[in-house]
Amino acid sequence: MASAERPRILLLSLAYRDFLDEVYSTLFTRLSEVANIKRAKTANTALQIIAEATFKAFIITDEGLTESNQENRGGAR
Repeated sequence: MASAERPRILLLSLAYRDFLDEVYSTLFTRLSEVANIKRAKTANTALQIIAEATFKAFIITDEGLTESNQENRGGAR
């Protein structure tokens, strides 16, 4: 499948921890074979990435979205 035809998937990791990639390495490897994967570790980064492209799916990888921590939100409301 040509790269331009591959769906885009955003991994939203607002409370990212290193072990995530190890635990889900098989899933992430398989996804990267069939899709273009981007990861955002802050809300501001996620908003910038989303503004630049259309995504087929968003995968929320951790509890960061539910936390009220302003650092994870990037100051956005």
